[in-house]
Amino acid sequence: MTDSSLLDTALIRVAQGRATARIAYALESLLTGGPVAEPDRLTLVARALEAAAGEDTGQPWGALHRLAPWQAVASDEEWPAVAGDHDCVLSTSSLPGVTHLFARGPAARYVWDLARRDDSLWAVPFGASGVPGDPHARDQLPRWSEGGPVPVVTDFARLRHVPLPTPSDRSSAR
Repeated sequence: MTDSSLLDTALIRVAQGRATARIAYALESLLTGGPVAEPDRLTLVARALEAAAGEDTGQPWGALHRLAPWQAVASDEEWPAVAGDHDCVLSTSSLPGVTHLFARGPAARYVWDLARRDDSLWAVPFGASGVPGDPHARDQLPRWSEGGPVPVVTDFARLRHVPLPTPSDRSSAR
C-alpha cells in the first residue's frame, strides 16, 4: 500500500468517525509535510470530506463533543456541549475514534489589562468557587463553554460577601 493510499484510508475513517486515536493524532503530521506530496494531500482531504458529507449524524459537532470532567464522586449532572477541538479558543481534547466526551480543556481563559485592571476578563471551567452548593460553583460554566469571558472584579467596594454553604446545604444540593 502506498503512503497516499494509507493516508486516503485514514482520512476517510476519520471523516466517518471510525478512526482510532492513533490515526487521528497522526494525521496532523501527515497533512503538514509528511511523506505524501501536497497536491495528493489536497485531493485526499477533499475525498475524505466528500465521504463525511455523505454521512449525516443528525447532530452538529458541538452537540456530540461534551464536557465529562473527572469527579471524585460520580454524578448524573448534565454537562454542556462545546464546539471546540484541540487547536482553537475552545480548546479541548477528546479521544478521536473512541469518544467525543472530553475531560481536558483550558483551566482558565483570561485577558489581563495591566494599564486598567477593571478592563480585565476571565472565565474558568466551572465557577469562581469550588464548593458544591455555592452560588458560584458553576456560575462561569456557560460562558466558559462558549468561549466568552466575564469581568474580573477586584474593587473590594463592588464585591459582596456570600456565605459558604454548610455541609447540610451541600447534601441537599445534590
